[in-house]
Amino acid sequence: MTQPTMYEFYGQQSLLPTYAGLRTEEDLERYQRMRDDVCGAKLYLPKRIFENAQLLQFGPDSGEDALVFARSGAKLTLVEPNLKAHPAIHDYFRRFGLESQLEELSQADMLGYRTDRVFDFIDAEGFIYTVQPTSAWLDVFHRLLRPGGLFMVTYYERFGALIELCLKALYALVKRLEPGPAKEIAAALYMPKWEAVPHTRRFESWVMDVLENPFVRARYFLGATELYALAAERGFELYSAWPTYRDSLAVYWHKRPTKLDERSELDRQHLARSALSFVTGYKLYLTAEADACTEVASLLHSLIDGVDALVDRTDPALLAATVDGFEELAQRAKSEALLADGDHDRARAVALLKSLREAFACAGRGDARGVREITTADRAFIESWGMPNHLAVFAKS
Repeated sequence: MTQPTMYEFYGQQSLLPTYAGLRTEEDLERYQRMRDDVCGAKLYLPKRIFENAQLLQFGPDSGEDALVFARSGAKLTLVEPNLKAHPAIHDYFRRFGLESQLEELSQADMLGYRTDRVFDFIDAEGFIYTVQPTSAWLDVFHRLLRPGGLFMVTYYERFGALIELCLKALYALVKRLEPGPAKEIAAALYMPKWEAVPHTRRFESWVMDVLENPFVRARYFLGATELYALAAERGFELYSAWPTYRDSLAVYWHKRPTKLDERSELDRQHLARSALSFVTGYKLYLTAEADACTEVASLLHSLIDGVDALVDRTDPALLAATVDGFEELAQRAKSEALLADGDHDRARAVALLKSLREAFACAGRGDARGVREITTADRAFIESWGMPNHLAVFAKS
């Protein structure tokens, strides 16, 4: 069978994946403060960038982010292939008096959208990693952006997504041990974890969007280094990212000119040294020799592929290899030369990796109750999500 697209998967669901149910101006103000922190404090996008900007947003879903762009003065073209989302978008723009900012709402997918217009800013968040090959959507952006225009994406980064992939694999393993309704199994495993973090959507939406989503799989994850290189090949230069992709520790005389390939090499090395930080969500910057970075990367690739396979099948040998892999990763986090915030981040990361090791060990023993005890009571597990979603802004040269 042909793998459905992300929007076809969403179209089959009764829930919109990111619907936040904004009702009042106070609701929208709170949501905007969160988005302002993302765009401003983390991605260094001043609000004036959006004033009267022609902004194209692919995949706005129910339209909360579009509302914030509209409030900042952008003229919006929204391309949302899931027709179920269109009433929510129209309702939001009427409710908050922003209809004049919505110039077009189109039902099309990204690769099928056609227009002769060019835009100042393109936004595509959440789903973009499922559009493959990556070069296809980068080419679309290049065609639709004016010179100097910016695009912003959020995506599942390969190393950063390991912890979330573990949540999916443990959920699948427990379902096979003790079959039952998806929502009840998910709640029994992850409700304490879900309630420990701020969120703007319902738990059921997260279950559908992560645990049941066929696209939250290793074959779709996109490495930061890969995105950086592919964007550069098509004439895009990094503007900003969260977590940072720039080698912000590099120091040299500010008047010394630097070539793009020199900056790119510094950034590539920085990304390689950030692997453990991406995985755990804590500052664990590798300062060891380059060989150690290569070894860590190799271990992570093996772990990701192994955990991903456990989503589909319960394989004792694979479970044992996964347990050993997390033990080795924990030892590396404990012993490698790292730049960290004292011992606190290192200790939390090691505790997280050890808890994952034990959760998969319980699954290997057929102990679903033991898995639940870890996922609902282990503080290191509950407090850590890794860094699955990366944000990046690139400029068209």
